[in-house]
Amino acid sequence: MTQATPTTPEGQALYLQLKAKLHDVVPDVELRYKAEIAAEVNRLKVERNAVILGHNYME
Repeated sequence: MTQATPTTPEGQALYLQLKAKLHDVVPDVELRYKAEIAAEVNRLKVERNAVILGHNYME
């Protein structure tokens, strides 16, 4: 099975950042998937002049 690489330069850059920090914790296929989603969210934020509010609760 081949793994898809991020399709945009932004997705590739985010993937490399995630991989550098999380390679020993998160599977590569998941890093690639999340990088593409993050790139799309960032694109939409700029396109729509939006801000994403969020909070992550950790125990």
